[in-house]
Order: sequence, then structure tokens, then C-alpha cells
Amino acid sequence: MKKSSIRLNYRKRFIFSILIAGVILVLGNSLLVNHAYKPSTLEIVASGKKNVESKSAEVWVTDIFVNGDKVNFDYLPWSGGWQLKDKALLSSAEESQSLKIRLPASKNIKVKFLKHEWSGIVVIKDGGKEQTLDLYSSKTSSYEYEINGNKNHPSGIRRISDLFMAFVLLLSISFLVSIYIKKTSL
Repeated sequence: MKKSSIRLNYRKRFIFSILIAGVILVLGNSLLVNHAYKPSTLEIVASGKKNVESKSAEVWVTDIFVNGDKVNFDYLPWSGGWQLKDKALLSSAEESQSLKIRLPASKNIKVKFLKHEWSGIVVIKDGGKEQTLDLYSSKTSSYEYEINGNKNHPSGIRRISDLFMAFVLLLSISFLVSIYIKKTSL
């Protein structure tokens, strides 16, 4: 075979590899370069304050769901003066108590609080966002809070860099595969 036809063959494979890498990168972008969510720390502060009608200042965290799956509090890393009672996290102190929970990178995280006659006021710190809630209710019910602080906002340069590196990786792999296929078919 002539050198010019070999070069032409490699050029065709290289162009084909560029096209394949581009298609894979466009179609599989979220799978290849996924920085949409990050691990987060949720801080729940039982303020020790209560509604005038409330009989106490309790704050109960009854459930945490990560992507729809219920988290077992026995295995969840948490810190603070809270206690595990009846399969829930409880603060019944008259003074402020902070509960910090490390949560995994995940699309959907929800925290469920108990609302009843003994519930107090809670402050939820989620990323840069802070929300104060009065959990008092004359009838037992629940309140569900959705985590927002786990959404990652990578810089434009970081995103472009990640996409470029993924493109180079895919290009290299597809080019090497095309050479291997050609050699094995001979």
C-alpha cells in the first residue's frame, strides 16, 4: 500500500473518530460530565423558641429521603446535641441546638418534620439559604423541606474544560478502536 493511501485512510478514521466523539459527547453529556449536584451539609437549628400556643419547643426530624429512598438515621453521619428517639431525630432542649447532617451528592433530597402541639421553631440552613419555620400545629401533621443547597454551579471555564477533556478522551478511544478494527479485519 502507498503512503498516501495509508495517510488518507488514517485521516478518514480520524475524521470518523471526531464525529463519533462529538455525537457521544452531545448525547451523553450529563453522564460523562456530571457536576450538577454536590455533597451538602444541612444544618437544622432547634431554636428553643416556640409559638405562644405550643406546649414545648420540640423539633422532630422524622424522615430524610435521598432520591426517594428513606435514610436510616443509624447510619447517617450527624452531630449536635440531638437524640435518636422512636426512629427519628429529636431536640427537646429549651436552648438552641444545632444538628448538622452530611448528605450525599443527589438530585432529590427531602427532610420531613413532625408538626404537633409540642413543636417549636426551627431554622433550616441549606447552602446559602436560611428558612425559619414554626412547626406548631394543633393537629398532628408533617412538613416536608426540599434541599436546594446541593445543586452545583460550576464555572463556565470548569464546564468547558471538562467537556474538552471528555471530547479528547472519546476521540482517542474511538480512533484507537477504529485502528484496532481495521487491523483485526486484515
